[in-house]
Amino acid sequence: VSLAIDSSSPSYSLAAGGQTGVTMGAYRLRSSNDSVNLTQLGLKLTAGSAASLTTVYIYDGATLVGTASFLGGNTFATSTFSAPVTLTANVDKILTIRADLADIGPSAAGIEGALVKIDPSSLEGNASSGLVQTGGTTGVAGVRVFNTYPTVSLDAPAGFSTGVADGKLMRFKVTASSFDQVGIGEFTFKVSTTSATVTTIQLFGYTDASYSQAISGQGTSGKIGEDVATAVNGTEFVIAPNSNPVRVPAGQTYYFELRASVAGVQSGSSVVTALMGDASASETGLSAGNYTSAFNTSIGKFIWSPNATTTAATTSGNDWTNGYG
Repeated sequence: VSLAIDSSSPSYSLAAGGQTGVTMGAYRLRSSNDSVNLTQLGLKLTAGSAASLTTVYIYDGATLVGTASFLGGNTFATSTFSAPVTLTANVDKILTIRADLADIGPSAAGIEGALVKIDPSSLEGNASSGLVQTGGTTGVAGVRVFNTYPTVSLDAPAGFSTGVADGKLMRFKVTASSFDQVGIGEFTFKVSTTSATVTTIQLFGYTDASYSQAISGQGTSGKIGEDVATAVNGTEFVIAPNSNPVRVPAGQTYYFELRASVAGVQSGSSVVTALMGDASASETGLSAGNYTSAFNTSIGKFIWSPNATTTAATTSGNDWTNGYG
């Protein structure tokens, strides 16, 4: 029997402590020459610890076939199925692994920022020729667990922009998971231009999809931070709140518009704007469940807080991470 990580296994993602039924991976099994009745599946924590998990579930399609728990400090667990799972000869079988994640907070067991990977370590079953056993493999992408997390997406309603000269560079939205509010401490943008000049760049936040109700806790009309005098073509620039982070309430969406003065527009002019993410996770100074790096661009380009122990402030330097994932 061959055992591998299936192509349908999810890519790296974020999840919240206390979230249930999170898909952790998909395994592809194939029995050659003879059918096998699979009775056990071994699992291994190849990243993270048992403290981040409560229960692990194994599904054959929509059918729950087994559960497992990583007890104490163990990194291995075995699920003995309630009924054998049939591996038909020379036919792929996909088993999906889901998990309930431990809550995160001052008195909770979950570990803020932990990357959790559950890979298959072994399997056992019966064929007509006798007992069949197979070793494990690795390769799931993993889930990084926070107290809460944001989802960021482009937002460009009909009629948003009538061309380059109107100065409306970008609209995007940030949604906080239902588990807790999300703090945002820094945005990084890049503007690439062709025969146009972009100056006096400003970022505004709104609580509604019509971009009419300004967010509170920031500047006049929901303005975030200070103006950026000039966009240097292809060069990143930062806009950050002056004092309080932008705080998106749990389960709600805030809407953002980046605007500027655009001059020198002629036929063929273009202005392309990007909200920058991060190529790798920020783990510098990860200690006692908090990101303790100094609050600055060394953390990343999109800096946010899951507010694991309290409502994080930009002056504290605690509990901040970046936009990877």
